[in-house]
Amino acid sequence: MSVKIIISIPEELKEEAEKLEIDIRRVVEECLRRAIAEKKRKVLAEAIKQLVDAAGELPVDEWVEIIKSSRKSLDHRYLSNPKA
Repeated sequence: MSVKIIISIPEELKEEAEKLEIDIRRVVEECLRRAIAEKKRKVLAEAIKQLVDAAGELPVDEWVEIIKSSRKSLDHRYLSNPKA
């Protein structure tokens, strides 16, 4: 499913893109996908940093159990909904 978005850009930018046969829709879509992926990485990195800070001096064996438990949860979610 697609949705339409409307953006305003300088006229000369649009004209230059048309002269160069640049597919503006494709460029915008690719940029948006990259921006979303980058934002997700930053959010994940910050969440991991906060987790590590909050865990403090958690013993290694507890970390191992937490990771195993979360992997089982992820495996279960994936098997329940493989397209997610």
